Amino acid sequence: MADILVKAMGLQMAPSDRLHRAQQKRAIVLEFLADEVWSSIAIMQLLLDLSYSTTHALLKAMVAEGLLREKAMFVGSTSGARQILLVGITSHGVAMAPNVFDASRSPWEASKTHALGVPHQLLTQRMRLRSADCDWSEWLPARRLMGLGIAKLPDAQAIDSNGQQVAVEIERHIKTSKRYEAVVGAYIYEIRNHARWTRVDYVCPNVQFAQRLSHAFGGLRQLRLEVKGLPSRSAVIEQTHLDRFRFYSEPEWPSGQYFKARKST
Repeated sequence: MADILVKAMGLQMAPSDRLHRAQQKRAIVLEFLADEVWSSIAIMQLLLDLSYSTTHALLKAMVAEGLLREKAMFVGSTSGARQILLVGITSHGVAMAPNVFDASRSPWEASKTHALGVPHQLLTQRMRLRSADCDWSEWLPARRLMGLGIAKLPDAQAIDSNGQQVAVEIERHIKTSKRYEAVVGAYIYEIRNHARWTRVDYVCPNVQFAQRLSHAFGGLRQLRLEVKGLPSRSAVIEQTHLDRFRFYSEPEWPSGQYFKARKST
């Protein structure tokens, strides 16, 4: 039905208007992929707010024009491995992307994309789109933050609806206490010394995971600073450190309920 409506609307539009609409959609795709490098048809469908078939047709046309390339890949899911079609930006696509003026953007090298990292990347992109719907802005994925000498590279950073800069972590597996001691140390170092972020939002698969992760942070006894070029050191973790972290279930982020870590006594 959505495709029929799109086609019907297209027939009522003047040829110049249809061309302008198509160019707008291409520009949106190119600007997004100049940041994210590659994505899936499902994410592109959300980005463009079009039906799957219309989105697929647009991306196919962009592949034919040399703006994008595609690759089918088997990735893991809760129901087993499934094949997914990924699309990524080419050198020509980077050059044609609007509002892209720095030389750090690079095309997609499909051979370097590993199946294990695909679900995490796509979930991060999905959260990007959701944050935009909640009036967040200036989203920068991790790859855009590389080379800045940041002690802990988040999955992304963005400005929330209150104007605060937030580090965003998509957490799918709980790590060791030793690892989280270093994570807290690095984030607190950046917050206090460089005022880079106001807080860190952890986005977790479900409520139970978010609660367990908040408990894991609350059970930490120390934070450790392991920054390249600085001597390693540790300090007792305080509640003020933990207050910088929020733990959300995926459906609740970014404006719903969240857990906070409470220091164990």
